[in-house]
Amino acid sequence: MGARGRAQIQAGRSVVELAEEGTLLHSLDLQAVLSDTSPANALREATSLDEAQDALVALGAKSELEYERQKAANSKLTESVLDSDALVRSVDSLSDEATSDDVDLLTLRRVAEALGLTAEGFAANLGTLRQLRPMQCSPPVWVVNQEAWPMFLRPETRPAPPASPAVGHPFEGYTLR
Repeated sequence: MGARGRAQIQAGRSVVELAEEGTLLHSLDLQAVLSDTSPANALREATSLDEAQDALVALGAKSELEYERQKAANSKLTESVLDSDALVRSVDSLSDEATSDDVDLLTLRRVAEALGLTAEGFAANLGTLRQLRPMQCSPPVWVVNQEAWPMFLRPETRPAPPASPAVGHPFEGYTLR
């Protein structure tokens, strides 16, 4: 993705660090992955999402699926199109709160939930957000700290590479940091 820094997720309950190392490819030993004590081995017989969830919970994992189901059941989200002034005040307030929590990025899902919007409702407001806050609205995240994802690294703002008769690497001409 290119973004680096602290990103707030799960309705603000958690913060994850996005680092350069997150883009690295790792190889794992298949035998170790499928050992008797691994979650992968516990999932081998699962034939549905519910069976997979039950297997992971039996190993002591928290039920992310159950959390999401309960959140959806208790949700009072709306599909409303918000007034642009209210929308800007709300996202600015959310950004200020994130800044005070030392957060650099918010997932757009986090922004939508903070605004009280369903995915459809957020989509209906996304154009306004992009127009009014183009430096911050950079799917899939809301940029709180510009240093976390500088404009030159964002796919929609990078200039197209020069046309060349030779086929080169797709990132040729870009400096990746």
